[in-house]
Amino acid sequence: MKIVSTLLCGLSLALLVGCTNMTPEEQGVLSGSALGAVGGAALGSLSGHAGEGAMIGAGIGALGGAMQSTNNQPRAVRKGPAPAREYFEEEVCYDDYCEIREYYYE
Repeated sequence: MKIVSTLLCGLSLALLVGCTNMTPEEQGVLSGSALGAVGGAALGSLSGHAGEGAMIGAGIGALGGAMQSTNNQPRAVRKGPAPAREYFEEEVCYDDYCEIREYYYE
């Protein structure tokens, strides 16, 4: 029992450390496939095919995670109405940072 718990702790630590340098898209795919595998195994075990259910669930979860990750488009955050002049600034925020964009009217 002690060996099993040590292996589980080591495996979970390795998985957590391995995810530190991933992009958000890669993390979405990985977490989606992990959740899909767990759900697929749970549903597949009801019919006696837990392994097949886990593989199907992992594939579907990876697709869902990839689609969700690529859906994160930058969103514009405007603070009040645009000024009535030839120049205005707009703050655009991404997941990691915000930037100010400058627009000039001719």
